[in-house]
Formats: sequence, C-alpha cells, structure tokens
Amino acid sequence: MRQLVESSWVSLNKVGEELCGDSVMIRTKPDSFVAVLSDGLGSGVKASILSSLTAEIAARMFEADGTVDDVMQTLVDTLPECSVRKLAYATFAVLIVYHGRDAHLVLFDSPPLILIRDNAIASVPLEKRTVKDRIIQEAHFELMENDYMVLISDGYTHAGLGGIYRLGWGWENVAMAVKRFVQTGVDTVKLTEALSK
Repeated sequence: MRQLVESSWVSLNKVGEELCGDSVMIRTKPDSFVAVLSDGLGSGVKASILSSLTAEIAARMFEADGTVDDVMQTLVDTLPECSVRKLAYATFAVLIVYHGRDAHLVLFDSPPLILIRDNAIASVPLEKRTVKDRIIQEAHFELMENDYMVLISDGYTHAGLGGIYRLGWGWENVAMAVKRFVQTGVDTVKLTEALSK
C-alpha cells in the first residue's frame, strides 16, 4: 500500500528581525520526499542567507541521490566557519522518505526528530559518525501509517531562555506538546499552527 507524506512549516523571526535565520526546503518526486531545515548561526540577514544556501544545496543534492559524504563535502567547501566560535555557520536536519515508507534522517548539530507513533513519543535510533571532520547523526527507519514527524531548530527548543523557561523550552517539552496536539486529532497544518503560537 502506498503512503502519502504531508508537510507543513512555519518560520518565526527573532524579535526585532525582518528575516528568519532558519530556512526550509522541500523537494518531491514521484518516489521520494526531501525536507531540509537549516538554522543559520545567529539571526537576521546573515543567518537567513547562510541557512537558505545550506538548505538549497542539501535539498538539491539529496534529491539527486547525493550521499551524505558528498553533501557534507560541498557544504564544508562552500560555507564559511565562524572564526571566533570555530562552528559551522549553518546546521541542518534532512528527512528523506522513499516510497512513503522508508525514512532516512541526517542531523548536523540539530535537535532530534520528534516521532509520534500510536499517540506516543517513539525513539529513532541515531548513529553518530564523522564526515569531513563534522559529527553527524543518521537513522534509517520504516514509517507506519499515521506517524507524525516534527523537525525543529534549536531556536525553538531555546525559546523562553532566561525568562519563562530558565533553560529554554527544551526538546522534551516540545515533544510532549506535539504528542498532546496529535492526540486531539489535528492534521499537519493545524499541528504546525498550534506549535507556532
């Protein structure tokens, strides 16, 4: 039986910024779905440009069946590194789904995927490896009907930092919120809207 992958996203600008430092790129073909979320270091114009470039490169290369090693090599050769923090200027999370069922997740300095299956938070077994001197995490897993998958940037997990949430909202709290919304029977668009309020 063929499964369908639905997608929806919302980008939230940092207070006082005209552009969002995160970028989302979706590519689809008859037998594959590629979603890339990239988070530029910092905020504003610079972060937006770097995350857009990262998302575009990764989406196009994975859509063309590029390997993780090829994508990382291109990004390392293309994007600058912060001279002060010695960090890459943009992180990313890539979710590729083949034939609506076989999922491949690639994370580079991004929060883990939130997978809700049968109204519960399901674990996605991640394996770490080094590619072009960068540590990535990867997982291959099979999707089930009615699974919900949510990719978030670390800006979302750090929301409320120093204020309402002293250490930020955190991945666990976000995952619990996703689970609660899913249990109400929301569709993809409504889930995105609920998480962006």
